[in-house]
Amino acid sequence: MNYLVYAVATLLAGGDVLHGLVVHGHFFAAAQGGFVEVAPALFEFCRWHSYTLLVSFPLLLWGGFHLAPEPRVSDELVFSQGD
Repeated sequence: MNYLVYAVATLLAGGDVLHGLVVHGHFFAAAQGGFVEVAPALFEFCRWHSYTLLVSFPLLLWGGFHLAPEPRVSDELVFSQGD
């Protein structure tokens, strides 16, 4: 869900604000080799939301690998050696 909000906000901004810049009170998002001016509130929202993704996405991956339950072997899959 967090990534979906990030994707929609980046589309609304017209580019990536982490690689954007602020010049004389004007806020610009980096977009396809250039810059697009965006509203200051949208710039700040996207910037802080990008920072949260830099933390939450690795935590999501770590949690998925380390906190997932171990797969169980079903009793039906165990074969006896006497048969």
